[in-house]
Amino acid sequence: MSQKEVPTQQFLHRIRIDQLKSLTNLDISFDDISETSTDRKYVTAILGVNGHGKSTILHALASCFKPVTSGGEDYRFNNFFPSYKNQSWPEMKLILTHSYRTGPREVRKEQKELERGARWPIANRRPARDVTYFGIDDCIPLIEFEKKKNPSLKDWESSRSPDRIHDDVLKRASNCLNRNYESYLVYKNKKKGGKSAVGVKYDDTSYSALTMSAGEQKVFLLLEKILKAEKNSLILIDELDLLLHEKAFRSIVRFLIQESKQKRFQVIFTTHRESITQFEEQINIRHIVRIDKKTECFCETRPELIERLTGNKEYQIEIFVEDQLAKEICKNVAKTLGISKYVKPVIVGGVTNIYTTVCGLTLKGENQVNSLFLLDGDVDRSKEEKEKQIQKHISGDTEIAKGLRKKIMEHDNLIQLKLPQNINPEKYIHSMLVHMDPKNDEQKEIIEIAKRIESTDNSHDYINHISSEIELPEDKDRALARIIDVVSDSQDWEKYTKDLRVWLKNRKDTLRLG
Repeated sequence: MSQKEVPTQQFLHRIRIDQLKSLTNLDISFDDISETSTDRKYVTAILGVNGHGKSTILHALASCFKPVTSGGEDYRFNNFFPSYKNQSWPEMKLILTHSYRTGPREVRKEQKELERGARWPIANRRPARDVTYFGIDDCIPLIEFEKKKNPSLKDWESSRSPDRIHDDVLKRASNCLNRNYESYLVYKNKKKGGKSAVGVKYDDTSYSALTMSAGEQKVFLLLEKILKAEKNSLILIDELDLLLHEKAFRSIVRFLIQESKQKRFQVIFTTHRESITQFEEQINIRHIVRIDKKTECFCETRPELIERLTGNKEYQIEIFVEDQLAKEICKNVAKTLGISKYVKPVIVGGVTNIYTTVCGLTLKGENQVNSLFLLDGDVDRSKEEKEKQIQKHISGDTEIAKGLRKKIMEHDNLIQLKLPQNINPEKYIHSMLVHMDPKNDEQKEIIEIAKRIESTDNSHDYINHISSEIELPEDKDRALARIIDVVSDSQDWEKYTKDLRVWLKNRKDTLRLG
């Protein structure tokens, strides 16, 4: 490949996998869907329950690219998906959407279907991009490999590493593990063909990976791999949280965010750690779940939705909402009706996820008499717009597909809050606040803060600005509850929440009170 043809500025936008192991008709995006974000997000976390295909996504991605530089790893499809029954996954189909530049030529959102061959995909026809993959095998302690050979620590000798990058590894590992490491060592087995291993000096004691804890070894190996990755690389990490305590996990995530912005590489990792949602404003969060022979991808949602879709229902009324603001609105209305303990709002993370949820539960054959799907009301206000969105999720002209779409629309449980035209919920709630006369000191404080906010760069930030002045950042949910409690005294509140209130009143008589 000539220098002029070397691609740069690569960015993977999405991948579609029709069928591979447990993945079926998966379409997952790595673009930022947030309306409030100004910077591109280069890090994506994939969550999901065991067996729904998180690792398979990473394995497929690792196989999709050929390396650009000598630092890139060259994985083939058969490394992760060995042939079975003399067939090489013939049902497989994979389409990438990516952007890149070759010299002065910029290619935007090119679709690439990886071609089938005897060893699918055909290696030299893959797009060019350096890949670094860190799998579960990389987490296995070195002693687990060496103990079968009856190793003696006397066979290993150490020396201080001359590689300057190891100084950076040491510094970051010290911060991550809360240990003041003194130096980075390289251990070499003196026997012929002996291995090398990472080592450190800490508290006047030197030791190698043979005696490191599994989590400690993982941190050093992972940091080194990422710091050595080439610019524009695709970094894939399976089970990032494995073996790491919470502080170390959060520290690694912050490191990934920082490095990805500096070196313009993408990071995609899988995790089971629900605390990753703390980073939802800095990274993309995707949840995958298999529903009725299809793998659905939910963007920016919460683990509680996935638990709901895969587990048992434990509450009498559930309301699926877009965000925390809508959740607090539902809690307030339920409280005024005296049914708070029977109502469970579930955040799904965006209007598209509302439709995915209602269609997914319908496909599962669940009775949704006491399930409500609440839209914010700033989009899809008409019946026709809702029908169009539902058809995107349940497509086809078969009688079954038509029947399912009709069933969803015949229910009265896909409703919205009553917003005026061309205004979003945050701005409307702010406008209600500034036109209120306070009845007490609590209301006076919040209303006066609202009146001081005359304009914002993004209209979604009106409520964030109020929240930041009345509570500490970690108490954001509490701040929202206080704001909604005040605005519920507005003369426009009843009209705004009318459909939600009527729906809950109609269900109140069916509850098993106690």
